[in-house]
Amino acid sequence: MMITMGNIMTYIGIITFAIGITKYLIITPLEMSIKELKNSIEKLDCKLSAMGEKYDDYKERLVQVESSSKHAHKRIDRIEGILDDKDAS
Repeated sequence: MMITMGNIMTYIGIITFAIGITKYLIITPLEMSIKELKNSIEKLDCKLSAMGEKYDDYKERLVQVESSSKHAHKRIDRIEGILDDKDAS
């Protein structure tokens, strides 16, 4: 088989067509899927950041509630002590 300029042009045409079909059928859908995944990941990152901020707020509030309840227990114990002293008298 002899390679001629016509054959080379035919091969180049076939290869170009195959590359175009590959890009259309495989690469373009993959690029779109990757973009959608990127958008989804960015949305999830935003939601996780918001959840992290809420968690920090809840943690801070819990510390305040624990502190307040600790002080309330001390006051209750003091009042019980006073009442016990009155009952003993």
